[in-house]
Amino acid sequence: MSVEQENAIQELIAGIYIQNLRIYDMLAIIASGVSQTKVLELEKLHAEGTVLCSDPALKLEE
Repeated sequence: MSVEQENAIQELIAGIYIQNLRIYDMLAIIASGVSQTKVLELEKLHAEGTVLCSDPALKLEE
């Protein structure tokens, strides 16, 4: 496998992981009761690159 392919796979995995974090965040808000304010706050956090769940257990090596 080439370096470019490995990098593409790592980027894909990272994108999937981030999407899963965003799903987790939305489910956490739904479980605590949805309000438009909370959803807007969550959208702002995501725009800033922030998520609510814990740090990843698996970190890619450089």
